[in-house]
Amino acid sequence: MIDFILSMALLIVSIQTSMFLAQCLFAYRRINVNKDVCDARATLLIPAHNEEAVISRTLSSLRAQLGPGDDILVVADNCSDKTASIVSAFAEESGLPIHVIERSHQTLRGKGFALDFGIQHLTIDPPEIVIIIDADCVAEAEAISLLKQQCMETGKPVQSNYLIEQANHQNIVGKISAFALVVKNVVRQKGMRGMNLPCIMVGAGMAFPWEAIRSIQLASGNIVEDMQMGVDLAIAGYEPIYCHQARIRSVLPDHPEVALKQRKRWEHGHMQTLLTQVPRLLGAAVRQRRATLLGHALDLSLPPLSLFFMVWAGLTVTTLVLSFFGAGNNALMLGGFAGIELGLAAALAWIGFGREVISVTELIRIPMYMLWKIPLYLGFIFNREKQWVRTDRDEERD
Repeated sequence: MIDFILSMALLIVSIQTSMFLAQCLFAYRRINVNKDVCDARATLLIPAHNEEAVISRTLSSLRAQLGPGDDILVVADNCSDKTASIVSAFAEESGLPIHVIERSHQTLRGKGFALDFGIQHLTIDPPEIVIIIDADCVAEAEAISLLKQQCMETGKPVQSNYLIEQANHQNIVGKISAFALVVKNVVRQKGMRGMNLPCIMVGAGMAFPWEAIRSIQLASGNIVEDMQMGVDLAIAGYEPIYCHQARIRSVLPDHPEVALKQRKRWEHGHMQTLLTQVPRLLGAAVRQRRATLLGHALDLSLPPLSLFFMVWAGLTVTTLVLSFFGAGNNALMLGGFAGIELGLAAALAWIGFGREVISVTELIRIPMYMLWKIPLYLGFIFNREKQWVRTDRDEERD
């Protein structure tokens, strides 16, 4: 019985590692995108909660990328600082079509509610495309035009190449976190595009046809509302795709306690979404007879990378111990197979995308990073993060 249970668990892990390896392989596939200028009218929607320290930088990165008819709408959501007045002053000084609306609610707080407020405002004169940009992000050259073009050409939501880079290049925890984000937000996303499968929505730099974003419920306190949006859109028939050439960048918090709080929100939200939305996607795949939803479910089923390695290692060590007592042999073979796939996938991800982020010698210290993450994962069981919490900015702590 124990052998059977372990074999089933490791069979699931093996299927997941096969998906991970496929993503890392297909991430090497070159996907060319049409760079023709798109004349569709877009609104850049920026939810902002107390972002006076960074909002001007974000607006400055967007000002040169507005096309004819494009505008920017900032939702100053439950702000107690000067965010709204800074946006208004920037709009007046630049002469650009930048607008700010203010929202205040004592209990309904979070990015999802701010986005819904902005969308409701846009129904008066809806654009063809809505592009969501977080208030602490910088859009690199051509990012907005590429998102617009891909959105109009495919009729699908488009996720940008969104990466949160490390501020302190000497911080080993920051380097490993940055590499994990490269794997999640770039390697796996690019691999899904290479396999012509839907991607996960991971935050800023998300473009939506107006009909698509109007088809889903945005007003919620979900702590990873972007992942939820991607699932809802895929089931509704608007499968998100990834655009590697459209680059949106932000910075990882440098302060350890802030970084830990941010990781807790991300990873608890990720695991909660995995538990609730993978079965939903599988059910929709069967009902709608869509293999792409099955691929989407398998992608979403992959836990955070550190936890993934921990689960594999724990199951494999258990089967190794049991093998000394004549049990667990079948499970041990599955564990070995999954381990080979994990090693190959990690090597492919690092060689193709991670060498500039972290060195080989620093990779050896990943097990120590995993130990640092154990309390975070235990917290999911005993003290789960359930409410959206804004990440403090380093600029505010200087």
